[in-house]
Amino acid sequence: MKIDFQILLLATLLFCSGVHQAKAAEQLLRGDPLHPSLLVLSDPSKKLSFAEVRESSNFTKDRKIIGFKDSSFWVRFELENPSTESKNFIFEDQWALTDFIDFYLINPDGSVDRRELGHRRIEVPNRALHRYPFASLNLAPGISSIYIQYRSTDVNGSRATFWYPDDFERYKLSSQLIYGILLGAILVMSLYNFFLYLTLRYSPYLHYSLYSFLFFVFQMCFSGFLSQLTGNYWFWLDEGTVLFSSITLQFVLRFTQLFLGLRQHSKLLYRIGTFLHSLPITAFILCYFSFQIAAIFTVCGNVCIALWIASCAIYTSYKKQPEGKIFLFAWGVFVVGDLYSISYYMGYMEANVLTQWGMITGSATEIVLLSFGLSNFVSRMKQAVHEAKEA
Repeated sequence: MKIDFQILLLATLLFCSGVHQAKAAEQLLRGDPLHPSLLVLSDPSKKLSFAEVRESSNFTKDRKIIGFKDSSFWVRFELENPSTESKNFIFEDQWALTDFIDFYLINPDGSVDRRELGHRRIEVPNRALHRYPFASLNLAPGISSIYIQYRSTDVNGSRATFWYPDDFERYKLSSQLIYGILLGAILVMSLYNFFLYLTLRYSPYLHYSLYSFLFFVFQMCFSGFLSQLTGNYWFWLDEGTVLFSSITLQFVLRFTQLFLGLRQHSKLLYRIGTFLHSLPITAFILCYFSFQIAAIFTVCGNVCIALWIASCAIYTSYKKQPEGKIFLFAWGVFVVGDLYSISYYMGYMEANVLTQWGMITGSATEIVLLSFGLSNFVSRMKQAVHEAKEA
């Protein structure tokens, strides 16, 4: 029986109360993440051996595989090859930041095929060919069991995915093209507004161009592209992500204060923004002492700054300030895109186009909209200066 190219996810699998009772195994897929079908075991001690995990009755059905600071998770499920011939397939985990991934494929004859992945491995085959960890494997006829261990000292996550080799190659090309267009739009807007600053000498243009450029570098780090391009899978995926996130937030705060004129319209929000500058600075410094704490502090700081930005946008919109409405709409698009992706990573949403592309699409849209808003802002300032001169 030939495996059809169009086969999607079939039925939830596997075990009940620790007894190895497969209800329906997954079949080879086109790249649909497997969160709905995972059984997950948390291992805080990080001492469970593979043999102990195979006998464990503590696996529970879950979609959430995310943790901070020294977290470890085991995942198990079954994969079926209903044909009479062995099939090649690709395992991919669409999360670039996990330090160590140990993949175990238990064949129908009982033999075990192991792969060691993760960006903190000294040597990982094919790592420079793709921004996410992946491995090429062979699936024998019948039902095979799969166990995956995720270990990290900073941020753990997972989007376990299986591909036909041809589908995987097409997916790599198409995803890189889409990312290239969206990240390219951010970079172009950054350079465009920097040249406008050189011409007009309005400081918001400088802060905006630096913010968007640093955000571009942060996205390159977070998505794994910068590691893929440079071959450095240590710094860019860990320290680079936190450091560029921290520096980006500095210019986001300053740009928001200038663009919305908070010093004139709300001294309270302006002072809060000034205080919030200390959060990314602290995360930047902590990165050189304890990366785990810096990662947690960065996430907490991002939440606080996002709440402050939302408050500024709502307040200035309420006061009928033109920039406030543009700012509110632009950041609203950004937040909605982020919420879709984060909700998926946290296990609250099924995989779809919005969960996969929401974060980067929302980011690029926000950057472009703010550029239009900045042009409107500068036009109003020039008109005000012209009227003042006439008066």
